[in-house]
Amino acid sequence: MKKIAKVLGITFCLALAFLFLQKPLKAEAATTFKATWSTSMAKWVYSSDGVYWTEGKDYVENGMKDGDVLVIDGVSASTEMLTLNINARVGELAVCGKATASVTAKGVDTAYAVNDGSTLIVTSNVKKLIANYGATAQVIGNVDEVLGVYKEGNKIGLGITGTVGKANVYFAPDSWTQKTVYNVAAGKFDINDKNFFVTDAKYYSLTPTAGSNGKKELDKVPKTGGRFEVSVLFFLIAAGLVVAGISLNKKRNVNL
Repeated sequence: MKKIAKVLGITFCLALAFLFLQKPLKAEAATTFKATWSTSMAKWVYSSDGVYWTEGKDYVENGMKDGDVLVIDGVSASTEMLTLNINARVGELAVCGKATASVTAKGVDTAYAVNDGSTLIVTSNVKKLIANYGATAQVIGNVDEVLGVYKEGNKIGLGITGTVGKANVYFAPDSWTQKTVYNVAAGKFDINDKNFFVTDAKYYSLTPTAGSNGKKELDKVPKTGGRFEVSVLFFLIAAGLVVAGISLNKKRNVNL
């Protein structure tokens, strides 16, 4: 009777572990912080998810957490450049409303200035930079991927001081010819006034190599917020092995 109780107890523990692992892991949703130019006060004001407003930029600089979103809106009326030093990794960084902003961060996942004459200066490494026509983007750091958004006759203002892992760009003389370049050397990413990529061929490659974004990456471990899937069959097998192990051990003890 004691042996049966022991087996049932172990099986119950395994089943409990299974249920625990099947429970979704909840992650904190990203907060959207916003810097908005106030025309009435002629200064920048700050908020998060639209529910709190303050004139102190410390609310954004020290309030943001890794993965949070930052939107800087000049409402087509801002008269001074906004400078922010974010003590976190920004999940998405956007500048719009003809604003001019300089942002320093511990990293940026996606960055862009909207094609309404906005200007974004980023001092940080950036995973993806969306370079829009009619906008200006300057990255003081490395960029994993540059995604150009072109429109014939519209200039893209773009400068990158570091390396570029991957970029799809126009090649002269045909403005409709686009190629993907890889591993552009630091400070050598260059496009002219017609948006043509004019970097010397010795400073980039047309084929992906180890370390560039052109290779297929291995599947990553699921992030927090995902579901850690564990097969029911695994636990049934495990429970069976436990029972078999106890039975085998009992037989050995009898033989002894």
